[in-house]
Amino acid sequence: ILLSGLLDIISPAGLILERTAENALRKQIVQADKLEVRLENSPIHQLLQGKIDRLRIAGRALKLKNLGIRVAALELETDVIQLNSLNLNQKHSSFKQPLQAGLRLVLNQQDINQFLRSPQFNSFLGAFKHKSTNYDKTSKRNTYKFSGAQVKFITNKRLALKVKVHEQKQEQ
Repeated sequence: ILLSGLLDIISPAGLILERTAENALRKQIVQADKLEVRLENSPIHQLLQGKIDRLRIAGRALKLKNLGIRVAALELETDVIQLNSLNLNQKHSSFKQPLQAGLRLVLNQQDINQFLRSPQFNSFLGAFKHKSTNYDKTSKRNTYKFSGAQVKFITNKRLALKVKVHEQKQEQ
Protein backbone atom coordinates (compact mmCIF):
# COMPACT_ATOMS: atom_id res chain seq x y z
CA ILE A 1 0.00 0.00 0.00
CA LEU A 2 2.86 2.36 0.85
CA LEU A 3 4.64 1.63 -2.44
CA SER A 4 1.42 2.11 -4.40
CA GLY A 5 0.81 5.43 -2.65
CA LEU A 6 4.34 6.65 -3.45
CA LEU A 7 3.95 5.70 -7.12
CA ASP A 8 0.66 7.59 -7.30
CA ILE A 9 2.35 10.70 -5.88
CA ILE A 10 5.40 10.53 -8.18
CA SER A 11 3.61 9.52 -11.43
CA PRO A 12 2.17 12.97 -12.19
CA ALA A 13 5.73 14.39 -12.16
CA GLY A 14 6.47 12.63 -15.45
CA LEU A 15 3.28 14.00 -17.01
CA ILE A 16 4.13 17.50 -15.80
CA LEU A 17 7.61 17.29 -17.35
CA GLU A 18 6.17 15.97 -20.61
CA ARG A 19 3.73 18.90 -20.73
CA THR A 20 6.54 21.35 -19.87
CA ALA A 21 8.74 19.97 -22.66
CA GLU A 22 5.82 20.04 -25.12
CA ASN A 23 4.98 23.65 -24.21
CA ALA A 24 8.64 24.66 -24.68
CA LEU A 25 8.55 23.10 -28.16
CA ARG A 26 5.24 24.76 -29.01
CA LYS A 27 6.85 28.17 -28.33
CA GLN A 28 9.19 27.46 -31.27
CA ILE A 29 6.33 26.38 -33.56
CA VAL A 30 3.73 28.62 -35.20
CA GLN A 31 1.42 25.77 -36.24
CA ALA A 32 1.27 22.01 -35.72
CA ASP A 33 -1.29 19.41 -36.77
CA LYS A 34 0.15 16.98 -34.24
CA LEU A 35 2.87 17.22 -31.59
CA GLU A 36 3.59 14.60 -28.97
CA VAL A 37 6.37 14.43 -26.39
CA ARG A 38 7.08 11.32 -24.34
CA LEU A 39 9.61 11.07 -21.51
CA GLU A 40 10.38 7.55 -20.38
CA ASN A 41 12.07 7.05 -17.05
CA SER A 42 12.17 4.30 -14.50
CA PRO A 43 12.29 5.16 -11.63
CA ILE A 44 10.76 8.59 -12.08
CA HIS A 45 12.88 10.29 -9.39
CA GLN A 46 15.91 10.10 -11.73
CA LEU A 47 14.41 13.09 -13.56
CA LEU A 48 15.28 15.25 -10.57
CA GLN A 49 18.91 14.15 -10.95
CA GLY A 50 18.93 15.13 -14.62
CA LYS A 51 18.69 11.62 -16.08
CA ILE A 52 16.16 10.68 -18.75
CA ASP A 53 16.09 7.12 -20.10
CA ARG A 54 14.49 8.05 -23.41
CA LEU A 55 12.89 11.08 -25.03
CA ARG A 56 10.56 10.74 -28.00
CA ILE A 57 9.15 13.62 -30.01
CA ALA A 58 6.77 13.21 -32.93
CA GLY A 59 5.16 15.95 -34.97
CA ARG A 60 3.22 16.42 -38.19
CA ALA A 61 2.82 19.58 -40.30
CA LEU A 62 5.02 21.74 -38.09
CA LYS A 63 5.61 25.37 -39.07
CA LEU A 64 8.82 26.54 -37.38
CA LYS A 65 8.74 30.09 -36.03
CA ASN A 66 12.33 31.27 -36.48
CA LEU A 67 13.03 29.62 -39.83
CA GLY A 68 9.64 30.07 -41.47
CA ILE A 69 9.73 26.56 -42.94
CA ARG A 70 7.08 23.86 -42.72
CA VAL A 71 8.17 20.33 -41.77
CA ALA A 72 5.87 17.56 -43.00
CA ALA A 73 7.04 15.09 -40.34
CA LEU A 74 9.50 15.09 -37.47
CA GLU A 75 10.42 12.10 -35.34
CA LEU A 76 13.17 12.23 -32.72
CA GLU A 77 14.22 9.47 -30.34
CA THR A 78 17.14 9.69 -27.95
CA ASP A 79 19.14 7.24 -25.90
CA VAL A 80 19.86 8.03 -22.25
CA ILE A 81 20.22 11.76 -21.56
CA GLN A 82 22.27 12.88 -18.58
CA LEU A 83 22.20 16.57 -17.72
CA ASN A 84 24.42 18.25 -15.14
CA SER A 85 21.33 19.71 -13.50
CA LEU A 86 17.64 19.75 -14.25
CA ASN A 87 16.60 23.31 -13.49
CA LEU A 88 13.44 24.43 -15.25
CA ASN A 89 14.36 28.10 -14.67
CA GLN A 90 17.56 27.73 -16.72
CA LYS A 91 17.32 28.20 -20.47
CA HIS A 92 20.21 25.83 -21.22
CA SER A 93 21.60 22.79 -19.45
CA SER A 94 24.85 21.05 -20.17
CA PHE A 95 25.17 17.36 -20.93
CA LYS A 96 27.31 14.99 -18.84
CA GLN A 97 27.81 12.80 -21.88
CA PRO A 98 27.29 13.25 -25.64
CA LEU A 99 23.69 13.10 -26.79
CA GLN A 100 22.83 10.12 -28.99
CA ALA A 101 19.66 10.48 -31.03
CA GLY A 102 17.92 9.33 -34.17
CA LEU A 103 16.07 11.87 -36.28
CA ARG A 104 13.64 11.48 -39.15
CA LEU A 105 12.80 14.73 -40.91
CA VAL A 106 10.45 14.92 -43.89
CA LEU A 107 10.35 18.02 -46.09
CA ASN A 108 8.35 18.13 -49.30
CA GLN A 109 9.11 20.06 -52.49
CA GLN A 110 6.26 22.55 -52.12
CA ASP A 111 7.26 23.47 -48.55
CA ILE A 112 10.92 23.90 -49.48
CA ASN A 113 10.07 26.14 -52.44
CA GLN A 114 7.73 28.20 -50.28
CA PHE A 115 10.59 28.65 -47.80
CA LEU A 116 12.96 29.61 -50.64
CA ARG A 117 10.50 32.39 -51.58
CA SER A 118 10.12 33.58 -47.98
CA PRO A 119 11.43 36.97 -46.79
CA GLN A 120 13.77 35.25 -44.30
CA PHE A 121 15.54 33.23 -46.97
CA ASN A 122 15.55 36.02 -49.56
CA SER A 123 17.16 38.44 -47.10
CA PHE A 124 19.84 35.81 -46.44
CA LEU A 125 20.29 35.10 -50.15
CA GLY A 126 20.32 38.81 -51.04
CA ALA A 127 23.02 39.47 -48.47
CA PHE A 128 25.13 36.62 -49.86
CA LYS A 129 27.32 38.10 -52.55
CA HIS A 130 30.40 36.62 -54.14
CA LYS A 131 33.26 38.77 -55.37
CA SER A 132 35.66 37.49 -57.98
CA THR A 133 38.70 38.99 -59.61
CA ASN A 134 39.25 38.79 -63.34
CA TYR A 135 42.83 37.77 -63.88
CA ASP A 136 43.21 39.52 -67.20
CA LYS A 137 45.00 42.82 -67.69
CA THR A 138 42.09 44.94 -66.41
CA SER A 139 41.89 43.20 -63.01
CA LYS A 140 38.33 44.45 -62.42
CA ARG A 141 36.32 42.96 -59.57
CA ASN A 142 32.86 41.64 -60.36
CA THR A 143 30.15 41.00 -57.78
CA TYR A 144 27.60 38.23 -58.25
CA LYS A 145 24.22 38.35 -56.54
CA PHE A 146 21.98 35.28 -56.16
CA SER A 147 18.17 35.22 -56.23
CA GLY A 148 15.13 33.13 -57.17
CA ALA A 149 16.20 29.81 -55.65
CA GLN A 150 13.98 26.83 -56.49
CA VAL A 151 14.29 23.11 -55.79
CA LYS A 152 12.82 20.17 -57.70
CA PHE A 153 12.82 16.55 -56.52
CA ILE A 154 13.81 14.13 -59.25
CA THR A 155 14.04 10.34 -59.34
CA ASN A 156 16.56 8.18 -57.45
CA LYS A 157 16.53 10.39 -54.34
CA ARG A 158 18.09 13.32 -56.17
CA LEU A 159 17.16 16.97 -56.41
CA ALA A 160 17.83 19.87 -58.72
CA LEU A 161 18.50 23.37 -57.43
CA LYS A 162 17.99 26.37 -59.69
CA VAL A 163 19.31 29.82 -58.70
CA LYS A 164 19.52 33.04 -60.72
CA VAL A 165 22.96 34.66 -60.74
CA HIS A 166 23.25 38.38 -61.48
CA GLU A 167 26.60 39.93 -62.38
CA GLN A 168 27.16 43.45 -61.12
CA LYS A 169 30.26 45.05 -62.56
CA GLN A 170 32.05 47.67 -60.50
CA GLU A 171 31.84 50.41 -63.11
CA GLN A 172 28.04 50.05 -63.36
